[in-house]
Amino acid sequence: MNKPASSTIVSIMETSPIYFWRETGPEGYLSQWWTRDPFTIAATASSSPPITFMTAEHYMMHGKALLFADAYAALAILRADHPRKVRALGRRVRGFDGARWDAERERVVREGNLHKFRGAPHLRERLLATGSRELVEASPTDRIWGIGFAPDKAPASDRGGWGLNLLGKVLMEVREALREEEQQQHVGEKKKKKGGEEKGEQLEVEKEIRSRTKKRRTRSQDEEELGDEDTTSKSRRVEKREDGKEDGEEDGEEDERGEFRG
Repeated sequence: MNKPASSTIVSIMETSPIYFWRETGPEGYLSQWWTRDPFTIAATASSSPPITFMTAEHYMMHGKALLFADAYAALAILRADHPRKVRALGRRVRGFDGARWDAERERVVREGNLHKFRGAPHLRERLLATGSRELVEASPTDRIWGIGFAPDKAPASDRGGWGLNLLGKVLMEVREALREEEQQQHVGEKKKKKGGEEKGEQLEVEKEIRSRTKKRRTRSQDEEELGDEDTTSKSRRVEKREDGKEDGEEDGEEDERGEFRG
């Protein structure tokens, strides 16, 4: 049986790649130049203040400057008010080593985007909502971080001619990391809830045990008091009988003495 056309369209949309490039585009939140959600991270030194990054591009180029110990460039990058200036500063980092940067660049960009999406819940939700769809930076001018084709050209292009798409791949790794964090959080909340329920049940059991113990103690005390009352009553009856006997004997002696005297 053939699927309805609407179902086929939905299926394609759920599995087709997501192309992004400029920060002003429909999927602009994926761009390194997204400026609407700056993020702040703790400094590595305990005595240093937190550092705020305007964009993920700022984080990337700042990390690049630190990698090559260019403190001047690192500071200038933090002060730059636009990612275009940041990119230019990053290209002038002193002591730059291409091979070393190639080995570290994806790690730096991954860290920056983890901070970016962790710091903005609404962005994190949007990224997670992409499911397992492929993320593609469709930059027509960048064949390293992008694919070398614009968003409107990419779907019809030959994948064999695509660039590396490093940014898209990094973002998919970030998405997976965030999903795992969310799952771990749910598991932790579930365990905490279960632990609370078990603790509540344990408290109820302990309360019931205390109640029963108290009842047993009260019953034992009542029985002891009744026993004491019986013992006291018996003692009093015995004393009374003994007192009566002695009185009788004394009266008898008096009578006998009285009769003897008479």
